[in-house]
Amino acid sequence: AISEFGSIYVWGSNNYGQCGLENEAGCESFFSLPKLVKTLATDHVVQVACGQFHTLALTNSGDLYSFGANMYGQLGLGSENEKVTKPTLVKSLQGIPIAHISCGANHSFILSTSGSIYGFGKNIFGQLGVGDIVSRPFPTHVKTLRNQKVRYISCGDEYSTFLTHDGGVFTTGLGSFGQLGHGTYGNEVLPRKVLELM
Repeated sequence: AISEFGSIYVWGSNNYGQCGLENEAGCESFFSLPKLVKTLATDHVVQVACGQFHTLALTNSGDLYSFGANMYGQLGLGSENEKVTKPTLVKSLQGIPIAHISCGANHSFILSTSGSIYGFGKNIFGQLGVGDIVSRPFPTHVKTLRNQKVRYISCGDEYSTFLTHDGGVFTTGLGSFGQLGHGTYGNEVLPRKVLELM
């Protein structure tokens, strides 16, 4: 939760440090009551996105912090350490004005104000939409959508959905239950337009 003053409060499981409370006394594996993330207390947080075991926090100055599980590089820090237990600045995105952040179970996206999309983390089903099934520990530009004017990203467990300004919907990743909306049960490694919603 984000307060009106930009403070961030967390609760729930903390097995991978996804609550960002590393320096707290008696840091536990879960919290049943909301706790203030003191390491971000001097920042004004405007957006938070949560994955299965990781968290992204965007400040009003455009800084992106990530913490929690990182075994697939879903924190965008350039490494695949098992976990990062305190909010850590994603330095490779500094200078890029971020409009929106989104997390899947083990992958993440940022959308810049110009409409550029960067994905990172688990990609074994193509959920990053970059044309292959190689996971990425660094933010990677999703080039196939650069001219589509994406305005919103929503992620599922192993797939991703992109909404454009003109109402188009693109999906990529795991499709074994038909969750991509293409009338098939196959995976997609590149964002594919959902024709039924045109």
